[in-house]
Amino acid sequence: MNIYLKINQTKYINITMNIEELALGASLNITSFLMPWVTILISIIMAMMIKDWAVSFVKGLKFKLNSAFNPGDVVILDEEEAVIISIGVTKTVFERVGQRGIVWRYVPNERLAFLKLEKVVRSDVHKNGAK
Repeated sequence: MNIYLKINQTKYINITMNIEELALGASLNITSFLMPWVTILISIIMAMMIKDWAVSFVKGLKFKLNSAFNPGDVVILDEEEAVIISIGVTKTVFERVGQRGIVWRYVPNERLAFLKLEKVVRSDVHKNGAK
């Protein structure tokens, strides 16, 4: 394949290329164009993954360092009685006794803000003398 490259009004350079050289040249041009965009996309995805992990870690650490809740405490979790089994950096484990038996509920610490969680301080006191 002959390609003529125009230098100015009167000069042309004859460039002879076969189809393999032409395809290789085109693919290198496409690759050099796409690589920065692929790098930016991968960087954004990695940054979002690290951000989500960091948010989960900080919320878990905040809940773990909160002295109001400790492993072994009896709590009311979404209107049902539960016991805190463990408070981890990324998740908290609650034990509930129900119709299916003893069930451990694993809750990611970033979801704790959306749950109704109350600590049972004294179970021997009832409102209006109710049992």
